[in-house]
Amino acid sequence: MNLAIWLVEWVHMLASVVWIGAMVILLFAIMPGMREVLGTDPAMKMVMRSIGVRITRLVNWSIVALVATGIFLIALGSEMQEDRSLALAMKHIMVAIMIAVHLGRWKVVAPRLSIAESQDPASRLSEGLRKLNMDLVWSNLALGVVVMFLSVYA
Repeated sequence: MNLAIWLVEWVHMLASVVWIGAMVILLFAIMPGMREVLGTDPAMKMVMRSIGVRITRLVNWSIVALVATGIFLIALGSEMQEDRSLALAMKHIMVAIMIAVHLGRWKVVAPRLSIAESQDPASRLSEGLRKLNMDLVWSNLALGVVVMFLSVYA
């Protein structure tokens, strides 16, 4: 295998691991640990917001890397094999949905949640937006797990 293709595939895989791994660590380690230690302390939201900004930055760069390396790999034909084209198409559709969900959370839900929480953190709107935000993270994790599974085949 050409060293350049190997390097591009490695960056592609690394970006996938960073994106999916960020969700796993957030949902299964950071959030439960924060709840255990801080409970409903107002500092919890401040720390989670700070962590969220950093994770979002990592995920954004991962998405850029995934798209760029994915286009490169498709252009080289290294991803295209007839017997795997359906799995590859499904994978790409799911990744497109994941990107849309991520951008929706980042650009629509998070700003509205921030406004709602600044007005009344206990309001139904704040609670609903927090739930929606977390549901979208869990949905993206589920899609990401399926994409990783399809990546083994495609």
